[in-house]
Amino acid sequence: IVLDAISDDGSQQILRRLEQEYPGMQLIIEPDKGQGDALVKGFTGNDADVLGWLNADDLLLPGSLARVAAAFAQASIDVVYGKAWFVNTADQIIGAYPVARFDPEYLKTFCYLSQPSTFFRRSAYQAAGGIDTSLRYCMDYSLWLLLVNSGASFCFLRRYLSATRLHDATKTDTGGLAFADEVITMLEKELGEAPLEWQAYRRFRELAGHPAGGPAVISLAAALFETARKSGKWRDMTLWAARVFVDHAAARVAAISKHKLN
Repeated sequence: IVLDAISDDGSQQILRRLEQEYPGMQLIIEPDKGQGDALVKGFTGNDADVLGWLNADDLLLPGSLARVAAAFAQASIDVVYGKAWFVNTADQIIGAYPVARFDPEYLKTFCYLSQPSTFFRRSAYQAAGGIDTSLRYCMDYSLWLLLVNSGASFCFLRRYLSATRLHDATKTDTGGLAFADEVITMLEKELGEAPLEWQAYRRFRELAGHPAGGPAVISLAAALFETARKSGKWRDMTLWAARVFVDHAAARVAAISKHKLN
């Protein structure tokens, strides 16, 4: 199922052509109220047992869907997720998503699931309550937390399943403080309060966007120090920062050895 909100960049013409080439493709071209609204339309417009979504800028790697289907067929699990690359507009690998083994408590403080590399059963999606259509930046992270809270089981495939394209116009790059604020509000709603780690991230985005904030690493260190000092939880913040650093470092090492998608 492909949804297009009446784009004017030539996508409609391409999609119309593909619709003729692939009879099984269902094309929906109509206005929507945002990405969340479009996702709800797509998920309710079919009877598939397993769901997932791919944004226009991103791509799935060869063999990914077969591996995901095999994982669901071999075990009674609700969510399958894998690794993911970051690529530029020329399909060159510029990094890797810091995906980690499943840990529900860690997920509350750090979104280590890559959206295009995550798939879930329809039954689990419905039990969790579905997509929050009011969210603009973090509807995927919200869904992962809702799945955890509803008791869904997770399986980590240690394989690269997708690639997320980064450029100046993506919401990931343009969200800034608005993204952090939305995450904080979402966490307060779903968890009762925003974890200190996300409060530190919000402070980091605030400092990074200020002319006097200095280099990003300086802003990050300042945000972590300030949050730890105010809360008094130096050990917890230090251990969390170390864990996130290790996950990012591992992703960076993986990306260094691979420069181009096959």
